[in-house]
Amino acid sequence: MLLFFLIAAADMRLESQLKTPSGLIERSSSKKDEREFSVKLTREDGSIEWLELPAEKNFSTDERVLRNSFAGSNESVMTESFGRKNLIGIAPRIFESEGSADEDSCEAIARINFPTPLSSFADLLISNLKCANKIPQTETATLNVLGKENKSWTICDANQASCLWNSEFLKQPEATVQASVLGFLWTAQKELALLHLNPEMKSLTAKSWAAYSDKSTYDATKRTLFYGAGNFLDGRDGFVVVHEWAHALIDDLNPGLWGAEALVIHEAVADFMAAETFDSPCFAPYDAREVPNRKCVRNLVNNKKYPEDLHGEPHEDSLFLSGALWEARNILPPGTTVEPILETIIRLPKNPSLQMFWKKFTEVYTRLKTERPNLGEHLTELSEIESRRLND
Repeated sequence: MLLFFLIAAADMRLESQLKTPSGLIERSSSKKDEREFSVKLTREDGSIEWLELPAEKNFSTDERVLRNSFAGSNESVMTESFGRKNLIGIAPRIFESEGSADEDSCEAIARINFPTPLSSFADLLISNLKCANKIPQTETATLNVLGKENKSWTICDANQASCLWNSEFLKQPEATVQASVLGFLWTAQKELALLHLNPEMKSLTAKSWAAYSDKSTYDATKRTLFYGAGNFLDGRDGFVVVHEWAHALIDDLNPGLWGAEALVIHEAVADFMAAETFDSPCFAPYDAREVPNRKCVRNLVNNKKYPEDLHGEPHEDSLFLSGALWEARNILPPGTTVEPILETIIRLPKNPSLQMFWKKFTEVYTRLKTERPNLGEHLTELSEIESRRLND
């Protein structure tokens, strides 16, 4: 077994990294067959714990996994053995919505409605921004937020000592939406930092007013977040903004998940991350107004059960899992649900099921509570959620 593992390890490539209070978690997969993967935890004292080990198969066979783009928005996932190819799944690459700094950096105050125009104004101090002639730009080292027509519309208020970005929507709608998107994305990233979670994410571009249709998307190939228009601009609804960013986060932790249930997991976790960021299970109350008398686009407080309530639409079907995660959030100590979710994602195979996600989630929780007694003993309650919501 040791010889096999050494051979397998030499064939692995690093896929993703996540720094957590436990240490550095790294996911590696086989260069030949992505179904073979390992996940390693390196603690601060240098000790190593293998969270996932590659299965003892496929390395000595001719079979390998290939990926090819098609239709611009998907990848085909195929096995090839002795020249014969077999399609095993589809991995989406576009995810749609339903409807203190150094001397070379700047900071600005973004005055935005937080988290939506249905709420009051909040002033967010955003630092480590790029500068142009000492003027802060809506760009950081890893994030570039563009306004309508890919321009920048933000202008500092000359009457303020600090740079206060213009925020009167009726007079300056393009600037308002641009500042809002950056403010919401900044908030989501800061929330992770406060939890001592640091995923390695590739640079992203965010187009705050990208289309005339009411549709927001994350394009994994272009590494771009697109926020739609409609009667209620998506870029002004923090839930929609963070939801699309969360797709990028998931994809960076475990690139190219494929299969119908993987897409449901994507949507559920993206909804949960937005709801967690803004402390509300009512997802996208502003964008919900596109439909008369609708209070939320989706509500994480629900009684959805698998498989009785399956619709075949990923956003609707995601309510099984997002609802379960919201219940877990109400059971576990405050601020402790996101970490096991992110570790679960990085430890999943490429074609996970909903039941597989929950099994791994409870496994991660079990590991964490051994090193952090403050997490308490909640396995019975987590199992009850699974039995009630996710069992066949």
